[in-house]
Amino acid sequence: MLLLRDEVNGKPQGAVVPLPGEFNSGAHRGKFHPIDGQLYVAGMQGWGTYAKNEGSFQRVRYTGAPVQLPTAIHSHAN
Repeated sequence: MLLLRDEVNGKPQGAVVPLPGEFNSGAHRGKFHPIDGQLYVAGMQGWGTYAKNEGSFQRVRYTGAPVQLPTAIHSHAN
């Protein structure tokens, strides 16, 4: 999940956006390998999850394809 933060009149606001990608279990920790530069993600199943497996270790490869994600939010009064 991507967490975006904002502050309006001194009050914190926020939004949570799912990141693209499908993992076999809930993505828990990610780390870039210092030699190959690829992202490796460890996962585990938790409460209220739709995970297929109890745990996983997966590589996320850069493909060069564009990814569209929000970079910021701003809350407004109705």
